Amino acid sequence: MTRSRFKLREFSFWQSGMTLLENLIAGAILAVLLGMVVVTFRNLKNYQARLAAKQAQARAINTVVQRVKTVAALRPKATTDGISMTDALTELKSMAEENDHDKAMPIVWTINRVEGLEELKTPTYAENKAKCPLCPGRLGYTLNPLSDFPGAYVLTLALSHPEIYGKVKISETQEKDIIVYKQYIIGGR
Repeated sequence: MTRSRFKLREFSFWQSGMTLLENLIAGAILAVLLGMVVVTFRNLKNYQARLAAKQAQARAINTVVQRVKTVAALRPKATTDGISMTDALTELKSMAEENDHDKAMPIVWTINRVEGLEELKTPTYAENKAKCPLCPGRLGYTLNPLSDFPGAYVLTLALSHPEIYGKVKISETQEKDIIVYKQYIIGGR
């Protein structure tokens, strides 16, 4: 009887158990994979929350813009001379940048509320702030006839909101709200 060089039992996996080292390595690999899955789901959840917050802010700003468009269309400036979009933007920027925010940006707003648009006269910033003391945003607008298009108006908005647009540091002790400008054309033939 010839003896084979290799025994079948030495190669059979089911008859020999895994060593302690192999069990530890397999457990470590599973732990790393499980940790990666948990971190991925947490990051996905955080991303979805940030995206939902940005969408809510965009909807709120769009609501503010639509309300301003509606009210502004009812009371345009009494001038008959047209103005270009660049001149309209320059006019509002010069008022807002001269730190005359009470005149340039009298309307206060937050994500759920706008105060100072419904009245026929434009109330002052102090009156609006008294009605909504928790509104951190400021808003101002100009509505001018557009020079080359009869019946069309250019609506220029100046928006600031420290929670949405942020602040900029102007000195060691002072911060200033970032002002965002938007322009829209209303009406026309």
